[in-house]
Amino acid sequence: YAVDFRGASLEALRRMGILEEVQRHATRMGDMDYVNEKGRKVGSTPPVVFSGELEILRGDLVKILYERTRHDVEYIFDDSITGITQDANGVNVTFLNSPARRFDLVVGADGVHSNVRSLAFGAEEQYAHNLGLYVSVGTVPNHLGLDRKGRFFNTPGRLAGMYPARGNTEAKAMFYFKSEQLDYGRRDVTRQKDLLTEAFAGAGWEVPTLVDAIR
Repeated sequence: YAVDFRGASLEALRRMGILEEVQRHATRMGDMDYVNEKGRKVGSTPPVVFSGELEILRGDLVKILYERTRHDVEYIFDDSITGITQDANGVNVTFLNSPARRFDLVVGADGVHSNVRSLAFGAEEQYAHNLGLYVSVGTVPNHLGLDRKGRFFNTPGRLAGMYPARGNTEAKAMFYFKSEQLDYGRRDVTRQKDLLTEAFAGAGWEVPTLVDAIR
């Protein structure tokens, strides 16, 4: 997935000393075109709508940050926090695989289904609210030969399309669909692919090809 920067966030990149490097890895995405079932263009949106002033793939941004900090920061991979106990002077943390440790501060920045947040504040069901929309993004071949332009097919309650990435060498397929809350495991990728296939059954344009590529 891509990360967009606008306004003050560009200044943050500059102060971090990584603005030029992020710019070198920018997607440089152009317009997003909308087509009908026959692939004929029926509308478009300018780059700023989807890409902000500067856009980079999340994986590329993570690599930049890691390479800039790995010599000064301790990284622990393949592990997870299992317990957090706070007192007036710090935080005791237990891990799934590593020995327990004590820290001055714990910051939870681990996604929508944050493990740290759940440990600190309780089960996410207390504060997570379904908004009736699901999104799926995956890497697929750029079989349409898109050149820094996205192409989407939209019908009521469903949108599917693709946009090129990394210098047009690959593409990202993107799906949005409206639905009541679905029952599936967050790590059950097979079940997620089945739900995506069901949601876009009968859709026209290149949607069947994109669904097959995701599978």
